[in-house]
Amino acid sequence: MKKQLNFNRILFVVFISVLGFATYSCEKESTKPAWITYSKADGNINTSISSIAVDADDNKWFGGLNHDGCLTKFDGTNWTNYDSIDNVMAIAIDDEGNKWLGINGGYLTRFDDKSISIYEEIANVTAIAIDKEGNKWLGNSSGIVEFDGKDFIHHNSGEDMSVFAIAIDEQGNKWIGTYTGVVKFDGKNWTKYTSVGWFYHFIIDIAVDKQGIVWAVGSGVSKFDGENWTTYTKKDGLNHIAVGSVAIDAQNNKWFGTVEGATKYDGRKWTRYTTANGLGGNYVNKIAIDKRGNKWFGTVDNGITVLMD
Repeated sequence: MKKQLNFNRILFVVFISVLGFATYSCEKESTKPAWITYSKADGNINTSISSIAVDADDNKWFGGLNHDGCLTKFDGTNWTNYDSIDNVMAIAIDDEGNKWLGINGGYLTRFDDKSISIYEEIANVTAIAIDKEGNKWLGNSSGIVEFDGKDFIHHNSGEDMSVFAIAIDEQGNKWIGTYTGVVKFDGKNWTKYTSVGWFYHFIIDIAVDKQGIVWAVGSGVSKFDGENWTTYTKKDGLNHIAVGSVAIDAQNNKWFGTVEGATKYDGRKWTRYTTANGLGGNYVNKIAIDKRGNKWFGTVDNGITVLMD
């Protein structure tokens, strides 16, 4: 390995370095949303959430960090904590219900609800995406690796590429968030975008919406329509310029997790959420949306909060 990622340290350095001080007045939602926060008292052992995924049965899977964090399943009533699987940085679930896990300080892991399989061919996986053929696309500090179920295929872009996020669009293009910008890989060709509108090019998370627009977050939010990048910062409506996650709901609303709460953007209006109006913790590290449209927010120090749709 060229280098081993220290996820917590990297996020801390990035977030602290991009502090923003602009203020913005956002419109408030007309209806009062329903919020629920889950902590250790409820059965959720994780206080610091590093990853979230939703399976075909609408079960929620959470990855936790540090000594009190582990893989956790929530079926809507019961919590199941898998203490033997901890420091889960990435979760992706395939069509057969297998959980593919990136372990900080460990190897790629597959969990089928009963047994654990460890693949020592690749370590310190920080991003996992699964394409339409079921191939797993894995990112770490050495770049991109494709796993077809049998072989690990290393795709070399020709330069050092630390990967923190992967999203796959309808055409099968891989959009990759790296330490130095956004990279697109169509299976043969690499296209790198460094002019995403930020002073810092560190991309922490990435998503593609229904129109094929790419949303990349890190020190702000940038969208790419195939030709131009548009950048949004705190003055536009974000809670904070330090953004660590993005999720897109069925109505094509964008949800952003920041170090000072979460922000919803419907293409016109920005709505901010903090501990003052529902969130259990302001440092939102991950966001996922379930089949009912509920938004699940994983925080760094206050467990999990769900906004009921």
